[in-house]
Amino acid sequence: MNTANLVEIFCVFDEFCKIFEPELKKHLVDVPGKKRRNRKSHMSDAEIMTILVLFHTSRHRDLKAFYPGYICLHMHKDFPVRLSYNRFVERQAKVVLHLLLLLQTCALGKCTGISIIDSAPLMSCHIKRMHSHKTMKGKGYDWGEGMMLYGNGREEILVNTETKEVWTMVDENGHLVGFTEDDIDWEAIRKLEHSGSAYTMTADYGGIGRMSDFYNGKCTLCWTLYPDGRYFADEDGYGMEDNEEVVVYAVIDKHMHVLSPFR
Repeated sequence: MNTANLVEIFCVFDEFCKIFEPELKKHLVDVPGKKRRNRKSHMSDAEIMTILVLFHTSRHRDLKAFYPGYICLHMHKDFPVRLSYNRFVERQAKVVLHLLLLLQTCALGKCTGISIIDSAPLMSCHIKRMHSHKTMKGKGYDWGEGMMLYGNGREEILVNTETKEVWTMVDENGHLVGFTEDDIDWEAIRKLEHSGSAYTMTADYGGIGRMSDFYNGKCTLCWTLYPDGRYFADEDGYGMEDNEEVVVYAVIDKHMHVLSPFR
């Protein structure tokens, strides 16, 4: 999407919000004793809606990677004032009604029979009973070539559906139990700043992810040892640290062998 399209989309959203917001306030029900927050937000509703449209038209799979990793890094000129990720998610819930009404009234295309919903996973049973539990059949994150990742927001289990091998990478307490100290290139780690998570063998900042799906039996894992400074900022931008994200990478095969240690 080029800059002209981006500006056009923002203008449409902005004009809609100028008409919709006054009408919405007329129909709000006042709750006795409850005060309404009327302070203007740092980012407008139109900006939030524009970012959501950008996300759904991009190739990114999750908003948590798209917003801090793309919008905040590469589109700071288009969105000069940016909220923290947590605050953005809160504001996202507020503009859903705006976006829904606009799409329903002005931009509803013809349904092709395919609909996509992006949501967080809900754990329906213990991960180790996934093969016997009917509701877990076919659930999880597909890592390609028969490899599936199952998790509940903390614990991460990698499964080879062909050989039925199961490998717990991260336990429910956030510790890397699927790796040993030999799977870490300590000489490279010592050269990094903010590498404390490597010494404690913990994955407190997003767990263990992947750079891409398995290809030719191999996959590159990524482990965030320390997030970039914006991770610690509140909705007003205070608390931000002046540092870059610290990430190390390792290569594994489909039998859970570490071919290249984290470095």
